[in-house]
Amino acid sequence: MCFQQSRNPDPFYSIVRDLLMPTYTYKCTKCEKEFPKMSSIASRDEPKDCDCGGEAKRTVDKPQMVKDGFPYNK
Repeated sequence: MCFQQSRNPDPFYSIVRDLLMPTYTYKCTKCEKEFPKMSSIASRDEPKDCDCGGEAKRTVDKPQMVKDGFPYNK
């Protein structure tokens, strides 16, 4: 099954698409605010718009460790 952005009227499609879409952290170059944003892997490095009107760039997050099947941070 391919999850492309299309005109699919099925409400289940949007739920599954959102679960499969990775979340990245972006930081605004104008106000220095950091915020998470869902973005496809193909467009993750493109600048995003901030609430202040500035341009936000993707930051590098620290990797999460997995123990007993659950993520945790040391």
